[in-house]
Amino acid sequence: MKVTMYAATGILGYGFPEESLNTALKQNPAFLGCDCGSCDPGPNYLGMGKAICSRQATKRDARLLVKAALSHKIPLIIGSSGGSGSDEGIAWLFDIIKEILKEENLSAKVALIHSEQDPRYVLSKLKEGKISPLDWNKQLDEETILNSRHITAAMGPEPIQKAISEGAQIVLCGRATDTSIYAAVPLMLGCNPGPVWHASKIIECGAACSFPKSHDSMVAHIDGDSFILDPPNPIKHVRRVNAAAHTLYENVNPFQITEPDGIIDVQQCTYEQIDDRRVKVTGSRFLPKPYSVKLEGVESLGFRAITIGGTHDPGLISILDEYLEKIRKTTNERVKDVLGLDSDAYKITFIRYGRDGVMGSMEMNPGPASEIGIVVDIVAPTQDMANVIIGIARSLILHTDFEGRRCNAGNIAFPFSPTDIPVGEVFRFNMNHVIWIDDPLEPFRIEMVDC
Repeated sequence: MKVTMYAATGILGYGFPEESLNTALKQNPAFLGCDCGSCDPGPNYLGMGKAICSRQATKRDARLLVKAALSHKIPLIIGSSGGSGSDEGIAWLFDIIKEILKEENLSAKVALIHSEQDPRYVLSKLKEGKISPLDWNKQLDEETILNSRHITAAMGPEPIQKAISEGAQIVLCGRATDTSIYAAVPLMLGCNPGPVWHASKIIECGAACSFPKSHDSMVAHIDGDSFILDPPNPIKHVRRVNAAAHTLYENVNPFQITEPDGIIDVQQCTYEQIDDRRVKVTGSRFLPKPYSVKLEGVESLGFRAITIGGTHDPGLISILDEYLEKIRKTTNERVKDVLGLDSDAYKITFIRYGRDGVMGSMEMNPGPASEIGIVVDIVAPTQDMANVIIGIARSLILHTDFEGRRCNAGNIAFPFSPTDIPVGEVFRFNMNHVIWIDDPLEPFRIEMVDC
């Protein structure tokens, strides 16, 4: 069985050349696919129900894909709608799709596959012993579930396949595994699951494995027990080392990639450079396992305010840790006087860029720096409280004396005015678990809409 797969770009809204899409369409792809989200940007997108990319950029990409899919009578599959795959994310993207259809005088049957979970359902599975933690996470408990603002489950290919079998021309998924978006149709058509899942893993980021680097499209041709990576943009080429490297991307185990119903085993794979632009991959295997889907949940931590400054004072840099602890202590005292809050009611974090701002305690070579950027981060129960505390901390970090100081005021330079930046509500992931299910469709609700 030979099937051609098309991935538009890494995330809907990142952009891709229209010429790449047109070139790919000449190769008769079985579907058009694009991911729309990720948990890489952190928990706030799920917590707030906000999109990762702007509406304008998303609409530009979606318009090209909607028109192409409908004109070529092939499905368009978009995963993790709105960035997080929440119900709000699906509604946001569906509004864009409806707008495009109206403006282009087109009609389509659209499937909305909801992946947001009712806490009562998650609680029932917890009581049945059907939820397990991933990696180092602790066992899930009732309090965590009830404290969650949103909970999503990452669907496999089966809900997508059901929607297409019922006539969906455009499929808007809630949270989905990136690979399921691309594996659904080839598996429906009877392709070998090993190369299908492996190819899906590599192309889910669009042309990320190709050079020169840019947001662009990627095509994969499934043929029996192998697949070929074939960038539709003629200036791009894939090297076999980069195809192999992308197989490792975002995986703990370099040889096995876990999906809802099985494991992609790549230990026996070979990567063949068939010309200067294309790579052929053979040896991918798919090992079935009991069915599970990943749960992602978020809970609110409070509200954030920050200030950003920097110092070029060698005397201050030499005692920076001691100085910042002095600021922390004095801030706590001032906050107690002003707001009546104990220090355990809020959190102060100092991030020091130029020394260990990225790696923190894991920095292997902290070495001396000639200048250091300092982010003061406050998380408090309300935005007003966070704003008050950041103002106190900013004033103290600017004016507090230290031994060897050569000026009367002004320890820190601030690049922005106003210096204090209210950020809004802040979240953390509280759920990185899997739920074991017998029916792949059970946690998901499919809504069919004629537009």
